[in-house]
Amino acid sequence: MAVTFETAACGIVALATLNLCMKAVSNLYKTFLRPAKSFKKYGKWAVVTGATGKWYKFVHRDNTRL
Repeated sequence: MAVTFETAACGIVALATLNLCMKAVSNLYKTFLRPAKSFKKYGKWAVVTGATGKWYKFVHRDNTRL
């Protein structure tokens, strides 16, 4: 059985479509279905960072600042 260009192209298109569908399903799961993370295991203090990644301030659960 010889593999023609049309057969190979259909296979590549099918794999690309499957890959796109899997990414869409994964993003839908991460956005809407995955349970929320519990941050209580990290303690009552948190470091708030900005876009640069540098620390901005320490925030206490009662909104008191260091």
